[in-house]
Amino acid sequence: MPDKAWNLRLRPAHTPVPPTPSPPAPPPTESPQSAEPLTTFVASDANIPCCNQYRGAASAKGKAIFAPSYARSVGIYDLATTSFSTVALSQVSDTIPLFNGAAAVGDKVVFAPWDAHFVGVFDVE
Repeated sequence: MPDKAWNLRLRPAHTPVPPTPSPPAPPPTESPQSAEPLTTFVASDANIPCCNQYRGAASAKGKAIFAPSYARSVGIYDLATTSFSTVALSQVSDTIPLFNGAAAVGDKVVFAPWDAHFVGVFDVE
């Protein structure tokens, strides 16, 4: 016969209490700006590479400057000519994403590092 007797009590399973439903949201109100449809969209024949090559863009001097992620070049989209061009980067790894975002500061565009160990600064000419 055992020296000790175990007295075990089983607790009932916990039943979660459903959350109190929130009151319904009021219907959206339209402002004159949001009621206007998009009237201008420029399609470009620019040969822009796909698949996370660029992540983020900033505008400077009438151009959209694309931050290179997996691309090894800065992308430049000229709004006046609807053309896309690139400026090659040198001495960077081919295997890691570099930047994830861009901000214009005057005539320069600063790229926020993703896996790069440096900040990118591009001078828009």
